[in-house]
Amino acid sequence: KVTYAIRLATCLYSEQLLDRDHYLEWIISGLENSPQSRIPMWILIGQIYWNDLLQSRKCGRRLVFALLKHLNTIENDPDRDILIQLSSQLSTLVTYLLKTN
Repeated sequence: KVTYAIRLATCLYSEQLLDRDHYLEWIISGLENSPQSRIPMWILIGQIYWNDLLQSRKCGRRLVFALLKHLNTIENDPDRDILIQLSSQLSTLVTYLLKTN
């Protein structure tokens, strides 16, 4: 069901049948408010629209802040050794953003 919904939303977005700004805000909001178990899903969704998210200063700033917030939460978690893969993924994304923008 989730896969279908993402594919449908992607098609609607690419055909410009969705309010683009509102949809990008929804993606950022989903990443900002997601529990650790859902962060990888939101990262994948965000990467589909990566260029569009980074074109807007507001969205780009919120994206980086959300990634850093989750990374900080993981670093302060007593079980951070279990979350090392997620931490590595977040660190890689932040590093990429710093190098390219």
